[in-house]
Amino acid sequence: LVRGKLRNIAEGNYLRGFNISTLSEGWHHLAVVGKGSVTTYWMDGKLLGQKYGVTTGLIQAIANSRGQRNAWGYLADFHIFGMAADRLQIEGLYIAGGG
Repeated sequence: LVRGKLRNIAEGNYLRGFNISTLSEGWHHLAVVGKGSVTTYWMDGKLLGQKYGVTTGLIQAIANSRGQRNAWGYLADFHIFGMAADRLQIEGLYIAGGG
């Protein structure tokens, strides 16, 4: 998230039509899946959209910019999986988390 928008920093472009300010107060389930040449974004078990391009290599920042200038909240129950989850798996993770 950068300035309330989801983006793949390596690609430098934002996911259109989403801004964090539109979310209700409280915890939300965010899932980001990179597969092939596409990054897919999910919020609370629902598809937000896709962007061309995936980030590979070391993870340098999660939910913020590398310079820590765009803090927006806290992370809990954070996971990185070694495979690309599909729609049913994303929905299952959301439901299992109390969604």
